[in-house]
Amino acid sequence: MNYISGVDTLAGKASLFFRENQDAWHVTMAVRTVADGLDELVVDLEAEEPLVPPAFSLHLTAHPKDTSFVWNPTHNQMTIVPDWKSQKDCVTTDFAHNTPIFSMIGQCGISRLTIACSETFHTLHWNIGNNESTCLTRIKADFFESFFDRLTRYSVRFRLDARELPFHESIPDAAAWISSQRGMPRPMPVPPSAREPFYSTWYSYHHAITADSVLQEAVQAKKLGMNAILVDDGWDARPNIGKVPSKTGVPYAYCGDWKADKKKFPNMAKHIAEVQKQDVRYVLWYALPFMGRCNIEWDAWKDKVLTTRFEDDVGILDPRFPEVREKLIRIFENAVRKWNLDGFKIDFVDSFILGEKDPMDPKNPGGRDLLSVPEAVCRLLTDISTRISKIKPELLIEFRQMYIGPRIRSFGNMLRAGDCPFSYLTNRFRTVDLRLTSGETAVHSDMLQWEQGCTAEMAALQLLNVLFSVPQISMRLAELPSAHLKMLKFWLTFWRNHRDTLLSGTFVPTQPEHLYPLVSAHGKKETVVAVYAPNLLVDIPLEKGKKAYIVNASGADRLPIRFSAKPSSMRAFTCTGRKFALKQAIPEAGLGMCEVPPSGLLVVQG
Repeated sequence: MNYISGVDTLAGKASLFFRENQDAWHVTMAVRTVADGLDELVVDLEAEEPLVPPAFSLHLTAHPKDTSFVWNPTHNQMTIVPDWKSQKDCVTTDFAHNTPIFSMIGQCGISRLTIACSETFHTLHWNIGNNESTCLTRIKADFFESFFDRLTRYSVRFRLDARELPFHESIPDAAAWISSQRGMPRPMPVPPSAREPFYSTWYSYHHAITADSVLQEAVQAKKLGMNAILVDDGWDARPNIGKVPSKTGVPYAYCGDWKADKKKFPNMAKHIAEVQKQDVRYVLWYALPFMGRCNIEWDAWKDKVLTTRFEDDVGILDPRFPEVREKLIRIFENAVRKWNLDGFKIDFVDSFILGEKDPMDPKNPGGRDLLSVPEAVCRLLTDISTRISKIKPELLIEFRQMYIGPRIRSFGNMLRAGDCPFSYLTNRFRTVDLRLTSGETAVHSDMLQWEQGCTAEMAALQLLNVLFSVPQISMRLAELPSAHLKMLKFWLTFWRNHRDTLLSGTFVPTQPEHLYPLVSAHGKKETVVAVYAPNLLVDIPLEKGKKAYIVNASGADRLPIRFSAKPSSMRAFTCTGRKFALKQAIPEAGLGMCEVPPSGLLVVQG
């Protein structure tokens, strides 16, 4: 391994290590101070003729101070680990995986060091851990471990932000910096319909959907304030669904041609039109890379896959073949033309990865016109987006964690939290994490489900924990108890009335080390605060003529609240919207315990 002496940055020393000979490349590394506490580290490689760039690593040491964990938007609150263990716990970022932002966060939510990288296209492997001998944090990013394209120049920048800022300021700053880099595509425009509550069929029906059940749910959903329905997996024709000849039982072995199941949806175009007559938009699920080995087309495509999944039941199509890309593009074009769809949930984009061995010989690509998988995925999504937008502008496109990076935002206008059925805690921190890096792109919750036998207060927790994202509901609405329906109506109406503040106001999550137990959003005329833990002090800065809405998702019936001034009025509501008679007098300025019904609302007028 060849070592290039490092440079000093405000975060610590940065060094380069090459795992192969780099003599044919002129390598430079330099640091530029942008502002007090803010550096940019630039690594440049240049060659006189096109060459495959050498594999190398950037190593950076930093002082952890009081860092309690390292934040990344898809790594589920990564704790500090020893550097020898971090080698087994790498984080991958590339075009379709994650976002290259890491924040070392200390007490009170203060960022000690936030790192962002301009490389959002090619694959990077990150390892972050503390050294037991020096107590320093070691950050390592590996480049070009599997890369075949020839280049004459490669440049990458690292933004090192050591300013002691609240994490909810430093992380969005880092995301904005990445989006501002040369060559970054502009995010896809977000139509107003992407910021409306959705109904999803997945948890409520799984594969047991029919045209009648979808229409029934669309009618009920509209009454409750949902303006779009996402018809998930189960609509397409797959023989013997649920009886797949595999150990996994995952019914994807027959998928790939994406034709509607005639038994469930005898006339797809007519059915979609009936739903749209309810003033409900229709969004349809597709597993983009899948070609099932029991599909009638398998023999034609089996030699054009990257790898297989689900006990080899499913091939992952190789987008480096132009004919693979054209096949997939036409599927989406035909769906828009034939069925007048309003949008797509494009799933499993992060499955476009190689298995243990790349089936391509780089010296003989075998009909592939691109050598890089990320580049091929980018070309595929670019062409899908361009061609379907010509047919119908303002289509809704949903992507899901893990594929939530800044480049992905140019092809989708909705980013959804990864699957976390029934877990409102996970849904909360995933939607908050996404909000910090997603700019103006609409962030959606994972679909909400709860047990029908629970109280309305318990059911409401699912919705209240994703209040600062666009909620997706996935319950059989006709079967819900009346109290649950009243709860949904009340809180979805509240969400719609305060949507601008919730989604576009100044966003302030707190205590990331405790998974954001208090989150607020501040608009010009109102503040919305959601409290997720009991006995947590809530500060309410009251201004004359401005309202504060305090959402009690803590499970307690009282909250310790400190008002900057005496409120002029206070009102309370239960989770079903019933007025709650407050027994206490309006408190004076300062700290006091305030009655708020569990899963209810306190409205305070300044």
